[in-house]
Amino acid sequence: MTNQKTHYETLIKLCNEDPEFFFSEQTDNGKVYHIFNYRLASYDSFLHNKNPEFTPEIVLSARGIMFDVTDLNNPKIVSRPMNKFFNIEQGDVDFEKEGYKLVGYMDKLDGSLISTYLDGSTIKFKSKGSINSDQSKAATEWYNNLDKDEYESFIKFVENSVYSGMTVNFEWTAPDNQIVLFYPEPKLTILNVVVNSNGKVLTSPDNTIDSKYYTKDWVTYHEVPKLSFDELLKNIRAEQGNEGYIFEYYNANTQHTLFVKVKNLWYCNLHHIKSDFNTNYKICEAIIDEYSDDLRAMFITDQVFLNNIEKLENWLMPQVSAKIAEFENFYQENKHLDRKSYAIKANSTYKFSMSRVMNLYLGKNPDYKEFFKKNLIEIFGDPENV
Repeated sequence: MTNQKTHYETLIKLCNEDPEFFFSEQTDNGKVYHIFNYRLASYDSFLHNKNPEFTPEIVLSARGIMFDVTDLNNPKIVSRPMNKFFNIEQGDVDFEKEGYKLVGYMDKLDGSLISTYLDGSTIKFKSKGSINSDQSKAATEWYNNLDKDEYESFIKFVENSVYSGMTVNFEWTAPDNQIVLFYPEPKLTILNVVVNSNGKVLTSPDNTIDSKYYTKDWVTYHEVPKLSFDELLKNIRAEQGNEGYIFEYYNANTQHTLFVKVKNLWYCNLHHIKSDFNTNYKICEAIIDEYSDDLRAMFITDQVFLNNIEKLENWLMPQVSAKIAEFENFYQENKHLDRKSYAIKANSTYKFSMSRVMNLYLGKNPDYKEFFKKNLIEIFGDPENV
C-alpha cells in the first residue's frame, strides 16, 4: 500500500508527464484541495502506463480522489471514490486465472457520482471533479434537508462512516440530472464505502462498519444466479428499462476487489448509439463523446470492430487530452492580462481555436467536445488514414 504523500506526489508527476491526466485546485473554508482526474484516457494509459512508476494502484485512483494540501508537506486523502473501472469487453484480465471470483453484482444507476469529504466536523459532498458543481450543491441541499426521523439510519450510517476515515460514494439521481434514464425523485443512493487510507472498498453485503447504523438506502445488490457466465451475460444484454450492472470480483488471496460494467443493449441504443459506425470518423465522434464503451457492448462479437475502436482510442485520446491541456495552460499563463491584451495574444496564438481560450478567460464553457467533433480532421488529422 502506497503512503498518502507518495500517492499524491506520484499523481502530480503523472499529471505533469501525461496530458491525459490533470488535477484542479479548489478552496473551501480556508482549505486547499487538489482533485485528480482524467480527460480522455485509454485502458492502456490506466493499466499499462509507459512509465512503470505509474502503477495501476495509483493511476486508477485519478477518478476524483481529493487531497487536502493546505499543508503541502502533509497531503491527506479526504475523499476517495472507487477506482476507475471498465466495461467487461475492455482489457485483458483473465479473472479466473488471476484468482478472482464473481461474488455478486449491483444495479448500475444512471446518474452522477457523489462522494463525501470531511471539513472539520462538517460532512460535505463533491462530484467527481468539483466541490462546487451543480450536482454536489444539489446533493448537499437534499442531504441537509432530510427528515431526521425518517432518514435516521441513513444519516447515522453516513456520519459513522465519514467520521471513521472513510468516503461514502453515492449515485445522485434527479429529474433535472437526467443522463438517459428518468428518475422522478431526487435521491442519493449508496454505492459503496471506501477506506481513505488504503482504498479498500466495502459493498453492501460485506459492510461491517456498524450494523447498528445499517441502512436500506443502498444500491440493489444481487447474488450470482446458478447460470453459466455466458448465460448470465446473455440475459443481462437482453434486459430493458435499466442501464445494466456492476460486477464485483474478489480475490481471497490478495483481498483485492475489481469492478467491471456490463450494460444491456437497450440502454446502449438509447445512449445515442443508433448511428452507422462504418467509418472511423463516426467512431472518433463516439470516442470524443465518451461513448466508445457502449459501442463495445453493442459489437461484442465483432473482434475486428473492437480492435479498430482500441486503435482509434490510442490514436485520438492522447491528442485530445494534450490539446485541452495546451488550451488550459495558455489560460493559466495569461489570465492575469486584461481582456484586450489576452484576446490579442489568443488570436495570434490560436486563430483557429481562439474561441476556446477566450471562453476560458470569460468563465464560459469551452465546449471542447463539440469543437473537436466539428473540426476533428483539421485538429487531429484524418482518422480514415489511421
